[in-house]
Amino acid sequence: MAVFGVVILTMMATTYFPVSANGPSTTCTGVSNPPATLYSDAPVSGYTYSVFYNSTNGGILTVQAQQSCQLQGVLPKILQCTTQAGAYPSCTVGQPTDEAVLNATADPSLRHMMTNGYINAFYVDAQTKLLTPYPGVTFSADYKQAYYNGQPITNGTRIAGT
Repeated sequence: MAVFGVVILTMMATTYFPVSANGPSTTCTGVSNPPATLYSDAPVSGYTYSVFYNSTNGGILTVQAQQSCQLQGVLPKILQCTTQAGAYPSCTVGQPTDEAVLNATADPSLRHMMTNGYINAFYVDAQTKLLTPYPGVTFSADYKQAYYNGQPITNGTRIAGT
């Protein structure tokens, strides 16, 4: 009788909780060599793009791409490092009061910002939490060239608000 009960429970478990090859994977294979176009063709499928920014003025500090399965739905922690005179840098994991992180993977401006690394031409809008070009910034039709007040943005171009 006990064996019969175990068989019925096993059949019910496989019916209501089937094992599927298409189900979520519990393993994540790390990629030692991400695609060369990870940033220029952003967003690349299977990766999450995190934008670290100053929450006071929206200025973007850096962008990081990481395999989505490694993050498991949680954005990366901000690593804050400070240097004191005569001491090694001291780093702590945590969220400084003036820094924040945003998942920009689905942001419509991510590709435009990353095409040629125009991180300094964008900020994170405090209300919409979207990437927004600074006033005066425009792009060519293919987004390969950015302009500030009609002049091409090059290394060293200062944009008001940054």
